[in-house]
Amino acid sequence: MILCSVALLYLFLINSHGGTGFEQASVGVKLLLAAAGPITAVPLLLLAAGARRIPLSMLGLIQYITPSLQLIIGVMIYGEFFGHDQLIGYGAIWAALALYSIEGFYKARAARI
Repeated sequence: MILCSVALLYLFLINSHGGTGFEQASVGVKLLLAAAGPITAVPLLLLAAGARRIPLSMLGLIQYITPSLQLIIGVMIYGEFFGHDQLIGYGAIWAALALYSIEGFYKARAARI
């Protein structure tokens, strides 16, 4: 909210010098731009609501999924370079996550017994 007034002033100054193309954009583009905020905010609000309902340890593990999926997409679809050094780094991270998860399963199983 603090930066909103600064951003609006900046947009007004750019517009007064003819620097934006928003007025010339089609109605579809204007609607897409207007919808970009809610389209971005709704998943974040749902994530925040869901994060309150699960343990923080599980939330931490879930947050490793997105970068890993981005890596897979980058390597498999876009042909990004994924060398030996990167493999060692990701392997070490996922090995640590696996050990952490296994330890959590053993603790949960021991608590039930």
